[in-house]
Amino acid sequence: MFNKHAVWCQCASVVLMTMTLASIFSIQSLTVTQDIFWSLVLIITTVLRFGVAEHRPIFILSVDKIVRMAKIWSIVIDSVIIASVLTTFTLWNIVLSFACIFGCSFLPHGQYSIALTLLRWPDSLSTLILLRIVSKYYIHHQMINYVGTSVADLSMKKLTFGRAAFILIEGAILWHLRCYHRFPHVYRYRAVFLCFINFIIAICWCQKYVSDTKVSHRATIQKNGHGVTPSLNAIKTCRFCKSSVTSLDIEDTFD
Repeated sequence: MFNKHAVWCQCASVVLMTMTLASIFSIQSLTVTQDIFWSLVLIITTVLRFGVAEHRPIFILSVDKIVRMAKIWSIVIDSVIIASVLTTFTLWNIVLSFACIFGCSFLPHGQYSIALTLLRWPDSLSTLILLRIVSKYYIHHQMINYVGTSVADLSMKKLTFGRAAFILIEGAILWHLRCYHRFPHVYRYRAVFLCFINFIIAICWCQKYVSDTKVSHRATIQKNGHGVTPSLNAIKTCRFCKSSVTSLDIEDTFD
């Protein structure tokens, strides 16, 4: 799987798909409002994360529209996290959180949810939120580092690893919040176990049936664009990625 990094994010998206199906099939009359809300959140998250990973149009949506929608959706997820966590705070915690959020707005990338991590620490949710923040900074750092390198450089694999980890962490947070706000407020481990099983199956299937990701030492990344995809085949079909990478018109680009 080390040389099949073009499918790492798709494998991670299998976890989101499993959570989405678990949420849909567990809709019941007693908690129908919460169930529908979290099912919709998981459905949209799954479609957008998988769409960005596949890097191809979905129905009438172009790749660039999917990428832009995914970025906006990340802000929505931040808002969902903040709103969900604030309901567990006392009035004094809420005042402190807003003060911290205001302070965090001056950070380079404005990670408001870090305030919630600091105020809730230590617990499992605050740990997951902190990991999500770290993964976002890691992705941003790798997107800076891979400019000027080739598509075959290790920095692309590091970036893809960060993206896949972000998907897994985001799914864990959403499932945690869904269980917390849904009666009887008990964490559902069965769905998590199924996620793990399906994730392993996806990895094994890709290991056996998916070819190594096509890359090139001659194709150099000159700018970020909307985020260059790891596969050279996908790069050549996306006009935004294609404009961010040089030497794609050379006949022997594929190594």
